[in-house]
Amino acid sequence: MTDRHDSSLTARAFGPMLYLMPGRVVTHLPPIESPSLVVRELRAGDVHDFSSYMLRSDYQRHMGLIHRSIDQLRSFVLRAIARQDQENRVAFHLAGELKSRKAAVADGFVLQGGEGLVEVGWGVHPSFWGQGIGTQLAGVLLAIAFEHLNAERVWCKVMAGNAASLKLARRAGLKPWQSHPDFPLGNGRFEAVEIFSMTAADYYEAPY
Repeated sequence: MTDRHDSSLTARAFGPMLYLMPGRVVTHLPPIESPSLVVRELRAGDVHDFSSYMLRSDYQRHMGLIHRSIDQLRSFVLRAIARQDQENRVAFHLAGELKSRKAAVADGFVLQGGEGLVEVGWGVHPSFWGQGIGTQLAGVLLAIAFEHLNAERVWCKVMAGNAASLKLARRAGLKPWQSHPDFPLGNGRFEAVEIFSMTAADYYEAPY
């Protein structure tokens, strides 16, 4: 197994770091930089940036979690911030801040499950589709899952009609794992999804 270190992803810590200790996790995640982004924990000010795209129909049509109003979006962000200091935290909601604009143009999550499984997911402002933002964000999410949270396998779900994210998952190194014709997304909503995954061995043996 090779020692993987991607020089394009650098962690810059401020405030409390994430610690892995027997039986518990004490958090924060440090910001991680990609060539275009700083991927970091949510802040209250992200509501403004998120509202510029998360309420748009072209963004929402392929998302599992849909915010119907800015009030719902604000409540989601504030709940995520309130969980940032919790021990044994399993949910990490992140903003992808574009370095050139100092504004969040992407969002992602990392959810710890049982038996070494970690789910990741991402979304990108439609005005920035096709610019490599999603690929960079996916790479950071994988780094968090494997290098910070010691995942054994990472998985993501992509709606079957979302051709761009299906390609993105493959570019990130995730492999097709399962197909679900009626995956439950909550609130009585079901969609056809493709499940992709990557093992820790795949991650650490991948080329630079």
